[in-house]
Amino acid sequence: MKKFAALVLVGALAGCGGAQIAPIAKAPAGSTVSAKSTPGLRAAWDQIHKQIFANVDANKDGKIDEYEAGTTIDLDTFKKADLNYDGAVDYNEFMKHATKGGFLQGSDTPDKFVGRLRDELAGSLKKLDTMPKRGWFDKGDGFLQAEELTGKALKGAGLGFYYPNLRISLTVSEVSEEQFKAADKTGDGKLGPAEFEDLYVALVLAALTPAGK
Repeated sequence: MKKFAALVLVGALAGCGGAQIAPIAKAPAGSTVSAKSTPGLRAAWDQIHKQIFANVDANKDGKIDEYEAGTTIDLDTFKKADLNYDGAVDYNEFMKHATKGGFLQGSDTPDKFVGRLRDELAGSLKKLDTMPKRGWFDKGDGFLQAEELTGKALKGAGLGFYYPNLRISLTVSEVSEEQFKAADKTGDGKLGPAEFEDLYVALVLAALTPAGK
């Protein structure tokens, strides 16, 4: 999968439009991915699904019915996620289904999803890391500076976030100065691997959040 890191929403959650965002119930115990992944990406699993749920739950009643599911969640998947058979999927049911890999493809699992994501981000960092470059053989210093995150560089790295079973497709076009600074937790003007992962998660969440919310 080459579409994994994200910034600007190209097409996501078909039929959801600019739904209002409202507080969602606390995630059920055990909903997070296991400790095989880094803490940031493990927490991101819940955060991203929380935002997806908020977008699909158009009337903000804490449940997704068949009409709200629309083209985002197919009917067979909806029925499987509706654990109490009441014709709606609440947040706990949604997260339980997600944690079991119910929104993924084939034999995929949340751990595989997050692990693959981490590998993709490591590869993206290497592609973007070109400074300081003292010769043609120099492949960077292992960190990302703001100057390395140009629109051209981001496009060349093929960054994005792809979640086909929930009709989500994101791609990168730019990183703002504010976004870079927020990710630079150490304040040294560059991003290490963990900071780059944090930037990625923040960008995915920003792209999934309707404008102005």
